[in-house]
Amino acid sequence: LAPTYEYTMSFDRTHDIAASFYTYLPFGINAGLTYFYMTGFPFTPDRLLQGATDPSSDLGNPFSERAQDYQKIDLSFSKFLKF
Repeated sequence: LAPTYEYTMSFDRTHDIAASFYTYLPFGINAGLTYFYMTGFPFTPDRLLQGATDPSSDLGNPFSERAQDYQKIDLSFSKFLKF
């Protein structure tokens, strides 16, 4: 039998992209740039039910919303020193 309801899992990352670029600069300096992008993870939203004072998890719609997307850029420089 097929499931009656499908939903994403809490660890789902629909899109996950990483890119790295490295180059050599003058005077023996190395430079690197790394970019990372990930879609937001799914979560079960809280709802304020009519007549209630505290929100409760909407268990009828598990993992039905997503957090904000995440992006990160790292820039690095390095130089080898002999002593």
